[in-house]
Amino acid sequence: MVRKVISAQEADEIAAAIAAAIDTVPPERQVLFLVRLTLTLAQLVGDKASIIEAIRLARRQE
Repeated sequence: MVRKVISAQEADEIAAAIAAAIDTVPPERQVLFLVRLTLTLAQLVGDKASIIEAIRLARRQE
């Protein structure tokens, strides 16, 4: 279960910001950008269990 700490509107705005950032990166470096973004966010979260749960939830949404 995802603990909601941002609104749906904020989630949409964040998704748009990430999509815009991805568009500024050359296609061959987009995966690397996403890995770096993910690791940066993981550092900010700072809780391994929450990060593993986020990975699990993201995989379910494919």
